[in-house]
Amino acid sequence: ISIHPDQTVVNHTYVPAKSQITGRQHRIPGGFTSTLIPERDKKPITQYQLRRKQLDHRVAEIQFLVDCLQHVTAGDERVPLPEHLSGGKMLGRLDMDRLSAVGHSFGASTCITVCKQDERFKACVAHDAWLFPLSGEMMQATLRVPTLFLTADTFDMLWPEEGKKVLDSFLIRSHEDHVDVQVVGVVGTKHQNYSDFPVLAPDLLMSIGVAGPTEPVKAMEIIHRLDSSFLEHHLSGSTTVYHVPEDVQGDTKEHEVDAWARTRSTVRVGVFTNDSEAGAKHVM
Repeated sequence: ISIHPDQTVVNHTYVPAKSQITGRQHRIPGGFTSTLIPERDKKPITQYQLRRKQLDHRVAEIQFLVDCLQHVTAGDERVPLPEHLSGGKMLGRLDMDRLSAVGHSFGASTCITVCKQDERFKACVAHDAWLFPLSGEMMQATLRVPTLFLTADTFDMLWPEEGKKVLDSFLIRSHEDHVDVQVVGVVGTKHQNYSDFPVLAPDLLMSIGVAGPTEPVKAMEIIHRLDSSFLEHHLSGSTTVYHVPEDVQGDTKEHEVDAWARTRSTVRVGVFTNDSEAGAKHVM
C-alpha cells in the first residue's frame, strides 16, 4: 500500500510475501476477497442470514486492522508502510490502550459487536444503530465497554419495534452490571444526519425527507460534541457516569425505556420489517 503526503488516494501495489501479515483463519474463513453476494450461495438465504454473515466479516476486518496497527506501533516491518512513515517513524506513536470504535447504522452494530468481543477496545459510540443484524446472543448481552448510542427522531425505521427492545435491553442489563451505557436522542435529526451527505447536499436531502429539520452543519457539530465529550470522559480513565455537556443539552432528548423491558419481553430475531414470523427465534 502506497500513501503519499500530497494525495488522498491509496494506491494498491504488489507487496512481497515476506511483508504480509496472514489473516486469522478463524476470523476470516473466506479471506478479504470473498464476497457475500446472495447469488453465490448454494441455496436461498434470508435477509437475516445475509446480514449476519456480513456482520461477522466486518468484525473480522476491524480485528485484523487492529492487529496491523499493533504491529505498526511496535515497529514490526511486516506491515508495509510508505517511505515517509517507515524506518521506525511509527514506533510507539499509536496509543493502543485508548482504542475506541465509532460507527453509523450497520457500522454501529459492527462496532457494538467488536467492542463486546475484543478486549482491546475501551469505548464505543453507535450512531443511529441498525440492530437487526446482531446475533440472538448479542441481543441479550451486557455491553462490555462504556457505550454511547445517539438516536435520530425516527429511530431504526427498518426494524423499529424490535430495535427499540434491544436498545432498552442493552441499557438495563448494562446498568445492572455498572457499565455506563447512554442513549441520547439528537433533536431534529434523521438517519442520514449521521453521515456527510446532508452537509454536502443539504437542500436535496432535507427536501426528500432523509435529513431532519435541524440545519445539517449544526446537527453534525452537536453529534461531534457528544462523541468527543463521551470518548474524552471514558478514555481518560474516568469511572463515573457520563453526562451530556450543558451547551448541547437543549439539542438532545432523554431516552425513555419502555415498561416491557422491565419484564424482559421477547424480541423476534431474524424477522425483518413486514416479514412473516416463520422460522423466527425469540430471545430475551
